[in-house]
Amino acid sequence: MELEDLIKAIVRAELAEMRVSVPGIVESFDSKNMTVTVQPAINSRIMGENKKMPLLVDVPVAVPSSGGFHITFPISKGDECIVIFSDSTIDGWAVNGGTANQTEVRNHHLSDGMAIIGLNSRPRTISAKAGVEYNNSSMELRSDDGKTRITVNSYSVDIVAANGVNVNNCDVTVTGGDVICDSVSLKNHIHDGDSGGVTSPPKI
Repeated sequence: MELEDLIKAIVRAELAEMRVSVPGIVESFDSKNMTVTVQPAINSRIMGENKKMPLLVDVPVAVPSSGGFHITFPISKGDECIVIFSDSTIDGWAVNGGTANQTEVRNHHLSDGMAIIGLNSRPRTISAKAGVEYNNSSMELRSDDGKTRITVNSYSVDIVAANGVNVNNCDVTVTGGDVICDSVSLKNHIHDGDSGGVTSPPKI
């Protein structure tokens, strides 16, 4: 074997062991520790044979969060995600947070994955699962089937909920606007009075 071919073979062998990212399928979710067990969705190819990669366990989950607030959602078996692999071991950081020393020297290892939930293969896109298109003009917080959703656009916030909207243990303040129910204005409504007359709009 020529020296150049030998070097290429060594490089290929090393690259085959280096993990950067891989799509995965959630097997289970630990909501207390915010970790998932993930089955990598791409098989390894070893000596011309396809082999399923091992389960990735205790993988930290990334969800949108900052400044003391989180956006949370159920994570279920079968959900898809992308797992990215750290440049170095994450064990110390994952357990204790802050700036941590490496517990052992390893790079781009299967043990150092972090999962971002929400990457979808084509059969699991919103349109494929529910027949309701992805909203490409507004921001939405929604169920897959679109029957429950909050849509935010440049001129309004629209709420659709099949079983109603519940507001618990708080006051609701409307400033500089009106509350309208079935075309009846809270600001301007009038109705028949007890003595046969018509009431005036409520005083604001």
